[in-house]
Amino acid sequence: MKPRNGVAWSPEDRELLRREFRHLATAAPAFLIFLLPGGALLLPVYAWFMDTRRQTRLDLTRSG
Repeated sequence: MKPRNGVAWSPEDRELLRREFRHLATAAPAFLIFLLPGGALLLPVYAWFMDTRRQTRLDLTRSG
């Protein structure tokens, strides 16, 4: 909206957008499985997988 309103992007704005798009790019492939036929049936498996990753991260932060 900034260029549309005649305002230029600041370097901070550009960096913020880059970080947000990088974060989105890391999450997007995981959600592509739900676009497959029957992908919604994989939701419990995906939830289990994400929970195991969270537990591993928690264990690493406690031991470090």
